[in-house]
Amino acid sequence: MGKRGGIILIFTILGIMAVGFILNQIKLHAHPAHAISVSQWQWHEGGRASLALTLHDVRYSSYWSAGSVQNRISRDPESSPSIWVKVQIPTFEAVHPVLLVNHVYAQDVVMYLSDQLIYRSMRDHSFDTNNLLLPITREDMGKVLYIWLESPKAQIGLSKPVLFGEYSELRGLLDENIESVIIGSSFVFVAITMLCCSIFLRRTQSASTWLLLTAIVGLAGILFITYSSYTQSKYEQYGYLLSCLFDLSLFTILPAVTYFFEKVIGSGYRGSIRAWRNIQMIYSVLGIVVLLVERSDPSAYFQLYYLISVTLMGVMIVVQFLLLSVSTLFYARKGNRDARIFAFGSLLLASSVIGDMANFYMTKGNYELMLWKWGISFFVISLIVIMGRRLGDYYQQIVNYSKEVELYNNQLQRSDKLEVIGELAASIAHEVRNPLQVTRGFLQLLSLKVIEQEKEFMHLAISELDRASDIITDFLTFAKPQLDNFTSLHVQSELKQIEGIIIPLARLSGGEVELHIPGDLHIQGNSSKFKQAMINLIKNGIEAMKQPGKIDIWAYDRNGDVRIHIRDSGEGMDASELARLGEPYFSTKTKGTGLGLMVTFRIIEVMQGTIEFLSDKGSGTEVILTFPALEEEKGVN
Repeated sequence: MGKRGGIILIFTILGIMAVGFILNQIKLHAHPAHAISVSQWQWHEGGRASLALTLHDVRYSSYWSAGSVQNRISRDPESSPSIWVKVQIPTFEAVHPVLLVNHVYAQDVVMYLSDQLIYRSMRDHSFDTNNLLLPITREDMGKVLYIWLESPKAQIGLSKPVLFGEYSELRGLLDENIESVIIGSSFVFVAITMLCCSIFLRRTQSASTWLLLTAIVGLAGILFITYSSYTQSKYEQYGYLLSCLFDLSLFTILPAVTYFFEKVIGSGYRGSIRAWRNIQMIYSVLGIVVLLVERSDPSAYFQLYYLISVTLMGVMIVVQFLLLSVSTLFYARKGNRDARIFAFGSLLLASSVIGDMANFYMTKGNYELMLWKWGISFFVISLIVIMGRRLGDYYQQIVNYSKEVELYNNQLQRSDKLEVIGELAASIAHEVRNPLQVTRGFLQLLSLKVIEQEKEFMHLAISELDRASDIITDFLTFAKPQLDNFTSLHVQSELKQIEGIIIPLARLSGGEVELHIPGDLHIQGNSSKFKQAMINLIKNGIEAMKQPGKIDIWAYDRNGDVRIHIRDSGEGMDASELARLGEPYFSTKTKGTGLGLMVTFRIIEVMQGTIEFLSDKGSGTEVILTFPALEEEKGVN
């Protein structure tokens, strides 16, 4: 993790511990202003006798011990699974007096006022948190409240003060644990929404990962709802079902998280994540089987089920956390952003759990575990963020693929057009050129015999015939570039010769040409056709300048390729014009046919080169040619 990561982890844990401790103290001491709080009582071991006999014995026993919120009751559940708690009911003013006992840790609870039974709850499941709000009368004030608690777990007793006061004031405190139900219900709602959205996903890997995340979110919500003391108290008649749902969700969510990690981030070093997932699945099946066996006879198989579902579950959670943490750091160091997000969510979850456990031991058990809920919430949110990023990447891949398909279709259409033009040129070019040459010859003879006023018309007709002949030549060049005799071309020498040809044309337009070509660049091609392509491009740049400007030509070697740049200061082109460059009969010039640039594209393609245009309207055009470089040959200047 590194020194900086360790410091961040330490401060995160300390911060979460402080927040948890403050919130717990606020909840511990918060009660309505008019309520009376009793935080000290007496307790007595209950033994294994019947309730009536035990009540009779403990009422007159002298072996009562002092207990309070600050001091946990310590006892051995094997020798004495039950205890008695004695509280003196104070005298107070209330129209509808009630007593509130929040977070009583016991599986079975029985309450007496003196010798009168006022409450009885005998659960057939292992959930051991109770919230009790019971009415009393004015005549009950001053009497002794006896509370019998039994649990096979070490945790037993009252974790909060007993409150006495008005019903309307204390009723709200009974619902203080409803935030777990709210968080859980939100997760379940999100899971249902995700499940509905999965209908629109095709059967791909992303769809299966989406369903897996949906299951994790839904299971986390069920854990929150079923483990809430509010739910257990509100729907006590469904306690057995709630307990089973909690156990099944816990057995399922652990391998689901591991499988999600495996599918989204990776299978770990030498498949360690995959192997651990298989172990978890075996453990989950074993836990479900033991759950069914324990429900058939809870008294006989409770210790076995407690070993599997609590003790061994804690070991499995620790091992999973360590394995996922190491694997997360492994992938994060490789630049996996999903692993970094997973690591952040795991950090918050681990910090919240460590903060809860540290506060629990620091307060000697007088602490209500609360931070783990938010840790799981942030962890699940991090999984949703990872899935959102993955879907975003899939969407971007689809967009890129669509663009590539569109580009391929455009190239295919252009290739079809060029193929048709090539076939047309090859079939009729020679047949058309011969009559044109004969006609031109007779026009030249006739021009010697016509009067002076008619010679202008003869010259115009001959120039148009020459123009038609040039077009036919372009057709023939496109149909067959005749690049059979490839040789090594010294780029500097070739462009120097082109410079001598093109400078007079540039000066007629009031422009200039600047050439910066290193002497060590070589490519393979046909010299005459290479010159033809370069002259076409430079000539187009000169003609694009409506006022005096400059043509810059430079070249260099990059990663084994020779790149030649031609930049003019002309009027430039917009995106629609750039997209049509190279199409037959498209030209930005008034009398242009577009065949010259089409031939240039064809020559560069045959020379295994590429051409790229960069231009904006009003800011000139830059042409970039890329050819495979050849090694420098000796004796070439």
